[in-house]
Amino acid sequence: MSRHLVKKTHNVLFILLLSLLFLRVNGQDTTSIFDEKIDIERENIPVYQALFEISNKIDRNFSYNSDIVDGEKIISLDYKNKPLREILDSVINDSTVKYEMLKQHIILYSEQRPFDSSMLEEKTKEEDIKIEIEGQIFDKKNKKPLPYCNIGLKGKSMGTVTNASGDFILKLPAENYNDTIVVSYLGYKNKSIPVEQLSETQEPIYLEKMSYSIQEVIVRWTNPYAIVTEAISRFNQNYYLKPVHITSFYRETIKRENEYTTFSEAIMKVYKAYNQLFERDQFKVLKSRKNIRINEGENVFMKLKSGLEAILMLDIVYKNINFLSPAHLKNYIYEYKGITHFDDHEVYEINFSPQKESTEPLYSGTLYINVRSLAIVAADFYLNDDNLKKISNSLIIKKKWNMKVKPKQAKYTVNYRQFGNKYFLNQIQGNLTFRVRKKNEFLGKNYKVSFEMISSDIDTSNIRRFDNSEITKPQKVFIEEINDYDPEFWGQYNYILPDEPLKETMKKMNSQIKMLDEL
Repeated sequence: MSRHLVKKTHNVLFILLLSLLFLRVNGQDTTSIFDEKIDIERENIPVYQALFEISNKIDRNFSYNSDIVDGEKIISLDYKNKPLREILDSVINDSTVKYEMLKQHIILYSEQRPFDSSMLEEKTKEEDIKIEIEGQIFDKKNKKPLPYCNIGLKGKSMGTVTNASGDFILKLPAENYNDTIVVSYLGYKNKSIPVEQLSETQEPIYLEKMSYSIQEVIVRWTNPYAIVTEAISRFNQNYYLKPVHITSFYRETIKRENEYTTFSEAIMKVYKAYNQLFERDQFKVLKSRKNIRINEGENVFMKLKSGLEAILMLDIVYKNINFLSPAHLKNYIYEYKGITHFDDHEVYEINFSPQKESTEPLYSGTLYINVRSLAIVAADFYLNDDNLKKISNSLIIKKKWNMKVKPKQAKYTVNYRQFGNKYFLNQIQGNLTFRVRKKNEFLGKNYKVSFEMISSDIDTSNIRRFDNSEITKPQKVFIEEINDYDPEFWGQYNYILPDEPLKETMKKMNSQIKMLDEL
């Protein structure tokens, strides 16, 4: 485990200055790279992806500032045996942007911005330094790692969570160096640590459990049905229910027994169409990667519905899932369990379970409701065997004719974080287990499907819908819609660190891909 402050300078003006010194090395004219002819044919991809694919073809890296080149603009390319310069002119589509070579880098810069050394020094100090913090979080008493802890900036929407092993990585702009990081976990006291201190210390982070006696807490409500009913009535008061952009990390994995067979990951922007008549939520993939285990020897010919579709339904406050729907409360038994702690607030624990049979699936689980505001801050819930049968067909798109697929488990977790006086969607997890048996096979195998999404940043200003050409449809099989594995992937974005088994699987899969590429 380590934490460190990584300072990265990406200032194009600085690199440009160096390029003037190294443009000719030993009399060799490096500008000839722009005359190299390549083929590239792609439709509706962002500029940053086009540059990435071109860089793979010419074995050079591109460096540029986002205020010069719009990396997210969608373009199409159809070039065969064309010079690189001509292709770049089309990709950038801006006559003021020029290209220069510096060793293995192609620098994109604006001719309208003259070099100013004082400006360079100031930008290097303030804008181009990135803070990258890695760490691990433990229970103070038993020293066990705490999975899926929230780590975020105090009073701001930027953050991440720990993985199943309690590890995390958090990337911040330099402007946040004087801010404070808050670590929170259900049932534990919050811990606040200055960014500066956390980026320099090598010590692990320990959280302490909260314990209460009834005298220490003002119990305002004791009737669980009344608590839930009142919490529902305060949705508009407690939650931000206007359109919003959420930058998020998303991961899907499939395990056969205890061995990973596929994984897919993405950084996405989500357009949440809260209270917009005739509008739906949208997903725009910014970066993505995937891997499928090669030479498994036993392929499972079934396609599971994308977790993205489940993500839409698991925003439980907005979607009014049936255990939070006034019309369906009569189908449930609600029990007051006690009081615990979440994100520096006391919360009620309310258990719920089906009261009677229903044609629709009914859940069992626990709600966590803020004692003072009655905001629902988290929920853990699952479907029992009888209710799983009701949704089994909805979880699978198609399968091979000689296979029997039986759902065995469907568990979900959702939580919300407060910024200002409103709550926003923070994290969603789903874990599903299927028993897959081929015809004439006696036992079969367990397949575990998991998906998770965390909100790493939230934007409430200048919100617009995405163009149809930019979106990923949630009904599609996610792993079929995204790019192949890229080991040097995340860049500036926040993500959930993979646990050790998944990390080892990634390495093995990537080694297999390299071996195939070399054949």
